[in-house]
Amino acid sequence: MPHLRTLALGLALCTGLLIGPPAGLAQPAAQPTAAAARDGSRDFDYWFGTWKEHSRRLLHPLTGSKDWVEMDGGSVVTKIWGGHANLVEFRGGGPNGRVELLSLRTYNPVAHQWSVSFASPGVGALSAPAVGEFRNGRGDFYDQEPFNGHMILVRFSAWPITPDAMQSEQAFSDDGGKSWEVNWINRYTRVKTDAPPGALSQVVAAAVADPLRPATDTVRDADRKPLEVLAFAGVKPGDHVADYAAGSGYFTRLFADIVGPSGRVYASVPSGLYKYANIQKGMADIAAFSVGHPNVSLVFGEPLQVARYPEKLDLFSISQNYHDLKDRFMGPVNMAAFNKAVFDALKPGGIYLVADHVAAPGSPPDVTEALHRIEPAVVRREVEAAGFRFVGESRVLANPADPHTADPFDPSIRGRTDQFIYKFRKP
Repeated sequence: MPHLRTLALGLALCTGLLIGPPAGLAQPAAQPTAAAARDGSRDFDYWFGTWKEHSRRLLHPLTGSKDWVEMDGGSVVTKIWGGHANLVEFRGGGPNGRVELLSLRTYNPVAHQWSVSFASPGVGALSAPAVGEFRNGRGDFYDQEPFNGHMILVRFSAWPITPDAMQSEQAFSDDGGKSWEVNWINRYTRVKTDAPPGALSQVVAAAVADPLRPATDTVRDADRKPLEVLAFAGVKPGDHVADYAAGSGYFTRLFADIVGPSGRVYASVPSGLYKYANIQKGMADIAAFSVGHPNVSLVFGEPLQVARYPEKLDLFSISQNYHDLKDRFMGPVNMAAFNKAVFDALKPGGIYLVADHVAAPGSPPDVTEALHRIEPAVVRREVEAAGFRFVGESRVLANPADPHTADPFDPSIRGRTDQFIYKFRKP
């Protein structure tokens, strides 16, 4: 196995981390002796954003081994200090388990070089910084590290392939740079999103790009647009969240990733849904997920009962099920009492997020059961009556071409209904 620090640096490279030689170390002939006098402060601009990654790592470098292992992951690179620094978060998983890393990179405009540090949750502290540089769009960096009882040279290289793809490699040399063995190859594909820029959006993007999400979730992303929806909700690390009528756990799993170990997610399942086979499976899936995610609790009970929690919440979210509280699927429920229960469940400043299928203006009251839709104006009137203040609306799921005459499960419109997302705040 490579030295622990070498492994960490290699993983950090998966997030675009490029390491230069510390001052005073011997350097191979190919390495320039001084930094080029150029402004490299924009060298990392290409890396800003969210990336999915596929990595191949040689298990036993410098032994003649041909045994490779593969890992999938995702990284988010966030610009700070106007681009003179950036922060990288990496998450990945493979046969050897789950990996999380963070790296901080700052630019020295005098030396025209980047200083890079990294950390992992198991260490909890930034490493001593290393320095490096790009030349002609490609980064080639060298370091010297102990490996299997003696010092070796380590080379890191990274370069763009297309505007939305890039590659990086790590290689070792135990003969002073005469020959090199590549032992880590990383390919990156950019994750595109319409979510607004900012650190919070990048946290959400990292959760959506998490390679450990099940395929049954990721195939729904194109229709549900979780990047934009959750960025609009404003959910953040440490939040306590209720995912009401959690269904298959699609948003539960995303919430759990975003709020992290210091947060809490309550996946609430009202009793009226128990009889449905897909809900029973969803409950089983959430229960299995919660085994490895102690920040998730599965809550059962009557509709009003599961709108109450043992602690005050930062966010209460109900997606595509508010209308069901008014019909035989989950009710009918006294909506004034329900919204009051949500109000009481939230902290001051807490958010109530409602997403649902749009019904045509002037629809009869039974539209909630006949077409599984509801007028947005009805939702706003009922929620504001409980004391909430309307914050705004997201139109990311809107579809003006929807005739509003078909059930959302109708194949002609399924996945493409006109949907509204309302955001309310408790004063």
